[in-house]
Amino acid sequence: MLAKLALAEPTGEAQISLWEKSVDQYQEISPCTLVIWGRKKHDVLELHVHAHSSDAYKKLLMNLQEFISLQQYLASRLQLKMGKYYHILDSCHIHCEDEESSRVLIEKMA
Repeated sequence: MLAKLALAEPTGEAQISLWEKSVDQYQEISPCTLVIWGRKKHDVLELHVHAHSSDAYKKLLMNLQEFISLQQYLASRLQLKMGKYYHILDSCHIHCEDEESSRVLIEKMA
């Protein structure tokens, strides 16, 4: 990803696919993150992450921080400014076993 993003504009785009249809389509557990796509434009790095699902109670905030940290790392290595970060989720959910704990947390926040 670093090598592709280091190319001169307008080519400065890179995409990583974490989904391999021939393998993941038939697995009980498959990668939640499907694609990480970055581009540089006018010395700014923009990052897009597309995930098919995320656990809102246990994982979402951690995942967001991980990918923002990835963007910071890439930007620093490429000597670019941080641009916008986009996180696309097809399904954001709370698992049944976390329902009560999540209700308690929501009530504390209200």
